[in-house]
Amino acid sequence: MLFRPILPILFSLSFILGNSIKDRYTDASLSIISKALSDSTAYNRLAYLCDTFGPRLSGSKNLENAINWILKEMKKDGLVHVQGERVKVPAWIRGKESITLLKPFKKDLTMLGLGGSIATPRAGIVAEVMVVDDFKELEDRSKKAKGKIVLFNAPFVTYGQTVSYRYAGAGAAAKHGAVASLIRSIGPWSMNTPHTGGMGYEKDISKIPHPAIMDTMDKLSDLAPDLKRKIHFIHFNHTNDVLRDESEAAKSVIDNGFLLSKEMQSFDIS
Repeated sequence: MLFRPILPILFSLSFILGNSIKDRYTDASLSIISKALSDSTAYNRLAYLCDTFGPRLSGSKNLENAINWILKEMKKDGLVHVQGERVKVPAWIRGKESITLLKPFKKDLTMLGLGGSIATPRAGIVAEVMVVDDFKELEDRSKKAKGKIVLFNAPFVTYGQTVSYRYAGAGAAAKHGAVASLIRSIGPWSMNTPHTGGMGYEKDISKIPHPAIMDTMDKLSDLAPDLKRKIHFIHFNHTNDVLRDESEAAKSVIDNGFLLSKEMQSFDIS
């Protein structure tokens, strides 16, 4: 009997403290939110973070540089007790990667492995590709997936809906005996650069490689001029007019604020 009041008392104390913290900081938090929404400072900083430091995988140099910039900006804002913490995190490192169409004709394709994907065997994987539009079609054609590379040709609807193929595609394909899986870029458009991002594996399902291939090309016309100058268009075939500096196509790219890659240039995608 003596111990019965303990849980109600603890619950009440927690409830009271919770309300107390909420009451103490409601006005301050609303003031901060209101200030943040009054101009474009937050958006501009987010744009600078994404466009300047690029991919920021855990354990990467890009992430360290981004964190250092954030700490510096916080100190410039007058915040006190700003410091970084040393922590151990898992690190996924992108290796050398490529994908080649072998039949009906040979062609190197543009691709990026998804963060968290395992590597192929050293000799790579050679297999027939089975194209499906969604998870249901994969289920319906389950018997034909064994030993194949499954390509999810799912059209973009919304990010929340379509990104499931990026995260869960490998597990779904492996369930049906596939040796690897591919996805389209998760977005309504992309430049001549494939989409990448995190993916995961199911606990009791074999792990298979899971890269992404690009499917569209479009403009980045809304970028600020200084950011446009960081964009280099690449992968031109020999018939493309932009290869000739004096052509109208090449002049159009330059006039719109972008750059054209030249022979011997290299770019780090991380």
